[in-house]
Amino acid sequence: MNPLKWIFPLVLLCSAFTVKGERVITIEEARALALENNRDLKISAQHYDAAQSLRRASRSKFLPSFDFSAQYIRMNKPFNLLSQSLFLPVVPFGAINPETGNLKPLELLQSDPPVLVFGPDGMPVRDADGNFIFRQYAYLPKSETEIGRHNNLLANFSLMQPIYTGGKIRAQYRAAGHMEQIAQYGRKLSEAEVLLEVESFFWQLITVQQKQKLAKQYMEMLESLIHDMEGYLEEGIVNRNDLLKARVALNEAEMELLKAENGIMQLSMALCRLTGLPLTQRLLAQDELQGLARDYVLDDLWSEGLGQRPEIFMVKEKAGLAGSMADLAGAARYPDLALGASYFAINPNPYNGLEKEFGHDWFVGLTLTVPVFHWGEKRQIYRAALHEKNVQQLKLEDIYELIKMDITRAYLDLTESKMNVKIKTLSLEQATENLSIARDGFGVGALKTTEMLEAQTLWHQAQTDLIESQALLRTSYAQLEKAIGK
Repeated sequence: MNPLKWIFPLVLLCSAFTVKGERVITIEEARALALENNRDLKISAQHYDAAQSLRRASRSKFLPSFDFSAQYIRMNKPFNLLSQSLFLPVVPFGAINPETGNLKPLELLQSDPPVLVFGPDGMPVRDADGNFIFRQYAYLPKSETEIGRHNNLLANFSLMQPIYTGGKIRAQYRAAGHMEQIAQYGRKLSEAEVLLEVESFFWQLITVQQKQKLAKQYMEMLESLIHDMEGYLEEGIVNRNDLLKARVALNEAEMELLKAENGIMQLSMALCRLTGLPLTQRLLAQDELQGLARDYVLDDLWSEGLGQRPEIFMVKEKAGLAGSMADLAGAARYPDLALGASYFAINPNPYNGLEKEFGHDWFVGLTLTVPVFHWGEKRQIYRAALHEKNVQQLKLEDIYELIKMDITRAYLDLTESKMNVKIKTLSLEQATENLSIARDGFGVGALKTTEMLEAQTLWHQAQTDLIESQALLRTSYAQLEKAIGK
């Protein structure tokens, strides 16, 4: 049994699972699929959604914020208020000045029963530091002044409401709004660029498909000519060199057919990527490369483009964003005032002798932050923001001229493409008439085979030139539509 005979059917079976069938698509379907499935447009949509979320987040800064926090601390050793144990003298209450807390020496000397130790001379006895020696002392051990427990818990629920920020929050909100609009116009710009790519690849695919058909037609003409020349060669009417020239032309036509088929595959994959279809899907474009009857007036195109191009609105929003950032930098030089409130629970309870229970309390307060001195940092940041604002204003002035130049270039390219189609159409008419005359002359033997071959070649080239000029016309039209913001 020969195993090689199974290889070819196996290859065909595998390719059936990897290559999908053909799908005929129109330019309207391609545009719709791109708007729905293109990954670049999905990325732009995500950028817009992110900017929208940031704008909503900045709006929340006007409202109070509520926070809850909880903390657990495990302490190894308690705090101790004394470095050593103390002996505290016992004195009558009347011997203490209630205003100052100091002892009254006269009351101590005259107390009955006496609280001081008196010597044989009747005078109170003093220690080495000159202090009175009392008859009785209260012992305060160091261990009794320890505070704190191993397990400590704190739960806090707080509120913070900005009252005055010097315009910071307002400037942030305006800046976020400009960023949202920039993302929105950026999304529109991405749509225009993707649709232009779709148009370009679509008309290139149309061109290559028509070149494929033309190559097959040209090959049939050459094969017929070669067949006739082979008969004339036997009769001695033509020489072998002329026959070889025709065969070379046939080989070149076969090469053109191969390039066209490869081009169809590559352009189909490129169009699939733009439209979100699987790359294995083979696309065939369905449309006609025809001329455009619409005429344009350059001044009208300028007016239309300056009112619709997303780049203009993006630069305007960037200028607005720079202004908001300048306001934000300027607001950093003003004080901030905020209202704060908190309700907390703490264990051990500091309001009941640090017992193992929760103590509760609340407070309300104001926080004022005033910038005092930062070595000119805030002033320089403000000046930098003003410079950026001026840059965006200059760009806004420049964008109008750039848009006009872009529209003018696209308009001129379109007029050249229209003229080129007219010229190539006339050239094809002449080449077709020339081929008809050559056929008549060749049929009666009044024309050399080389002249017949040259007539066919000229006709083929004229067909190719017309196809390419028509595709360029449609692409130029799409570029002009993008240039005016459609």
